[in-house]
Amino acid sequence: MQKDLIVKSNAVIEASYRLSVMEQRVILAAISKIRRDQNVRDDVLYELSVSDLREMSGTKSKAIYADLKDAVNHLYERSIVIEKKPNEHEGSSIKLRTRWIQSAIYSDDEGIIKLRFAKDILPYLNQLNSHFTSYALNEVIQLTRAHAYRLYELLVQYRDIGSRTIAIDDLRRWLDLGDKYNALYDLKKRVIDPAVSQISEQTPYQVTYVQKKSGRLVTHLAFTFHRKKPEASQTPEKKHRYTSADLTKNPTLARPGESYEAALRRLNNDK
Repeated sequence: MQKDLIVKSNAVIEASYRLSVMEQRVILAAISKIRRDQNVRDDVLYELSVSDLREMSGTKSKAIYADLKDAVNHLYERSIVIEKKPNEHEGSSIKLRTRWIQSAIYSDDEGIIKLRFAKDILPYLNQLNSHFTSYALNEVIQLTRAHAYRLYELLVQYRDIGSRTIAIDDLRRWLDLGDKYNALYDLKKRVIDPAVSQISEQTPYQVTYVQKKSGRLVTHLAFTFHRKKPEASQTPEKKHRYTSADLTKNPTLARPGESYEAALRRLNNDK
């Protein structure tokens, strides 16, 4: 079983909700603690180390402790609107509005966060057999834009295809933007472009997108993405320097009639 794996129903990925960066980190870290091989009850408390969260997120500022405490306090008030059942593709006319968590504890003395998920959200995070998406926590934990977290999930949901076209109205609803950024220019400048840029810089995927029109109106954004190739090592390989010991061990390295000194100069390309 892979450690720190995020598994979510696609219904949650395409749900309407809004979380801050720190709230995202806390929720995702807690989801990564859920056992996939057993049914989880809603009375289970998931413990998160504050120092571990700080280290994983690459944050050096000590302000993260206060930010995490605020995130835990606000998470209790955060809700999510889901339009599909856990293992189903099609939506329904019924919308489930629920909280993410039913209780939260921030222990200053222990440096630990304890979360208990809400009963109604658990079926969307556990015992999923179809229509779910998974990815490693370390792929996103260092993102610093809330919308980048959401867009990343919406894209990796289609990673087997490498592209996804999203209606702007759907994206606005999923990101719970309300009346913000009604103009496409503002939506791109404040939401889409910063998210795409950060995903491309800090996650395993490179992302681009184009606008799609219906008539004269831009109605969809078509995203294309691919997994980056591993970067070659930046450290040049150290060239082996031959010594007399190498020649003693393997005399054939020296040419017939060649002294060891001449052979070493040739083998080491010494002039």
